[in-house]
Order: sequence, then structure tokens, then C-alpha cells
Amino acid sequence: MHKTKMKPDKHKEDFALSLESFLESLKNRVGEEDKIENEEQLRIAQGRQKMDHRERRLEAELEKSRNQVEELRTDRSLKKKVALAVFSLLFFETILLFLILFFQGFFFRGFMINDTTLNIFAPATILQISSMAIIITKYLFSPRK
Repeated sequence: MHKTKMKPDKHKEDFALSLESFLESLKNRVGEEDKIENEEQLRIAQGRQKMDHRERRLEAELEKSRNQVEELRTDRSLKKKVALAVFSLLFFETILLFLILFFQGFFFRGFMINDTTLNIFAPATILQISSMAIIITKYLFSPRK
């Protein structure tokens, strides 16, 4: 039986080739994993950008809502101030009307107004006071729709 022996150099060459092909496959595998990792990093970065954009948008909406609430508070306090001023004016106007009627009724220190003037002045003042009160309560403090 005759066995053929391979040359030792041939074994080394085969081993070197198989080692090179193994290293090449490892490099390819590492390259693929790096590519996958880079793609994942890119997706993560894009996701962060989207989240940052959403966060900025939500912060802007929150700030807008805060401004609206502050405007409503200011608006409400302004309405209260206006209503208080108008109701004070109407109160003093009513007091003035009653004083004039009192002085006219008892001729206080010779106070006297023509009856026609008094007949126009009293109902006109009462109508004006009532209409102002109705307008203020209806339009200044109307319920929200």
C-alpha cells in the first residue's frame, strides 16, 4: 500500500487558507453587526429627535395654555373691577335719586323741582339704573358657551 504523503507546506497552506477564510467570515460578521448597530444608533437618534420635537411642541402648548389661563384670570379680575365700579356708580346714583325725592317730598330748606321734571327724572333714572344692572350681569358675566 502506497500512501501518498502531503507535503508539510501544503498542510500549512491549507491551514493558512482556512484560517484566512475563517478570519474573513469573522470580519464580515463583525462588519454586519457594526452595520446593524449603526442602523440601530441612527434609529435611536431619529427617535430622540422626534421625542425632542414632541417635547418642545408639548412645552409650547403648555406655555400657551398657561398664557390663556393667565389671560382668563386677568380678564375675570378686570370684569370684577369694572362691575364693582359700575355698581358703585349705580348705588350712588340711586342714593342721589332718593335724596332728591326726599328733599322734594318734604320741601327740605325750600328745595323744589318742577313736577314735570321730577316725573321724567325719577322713572328715567330708575330705568337707566335697571338697564345698566341687567346689561352688566348679562354681558359682563355671561356663562361660557
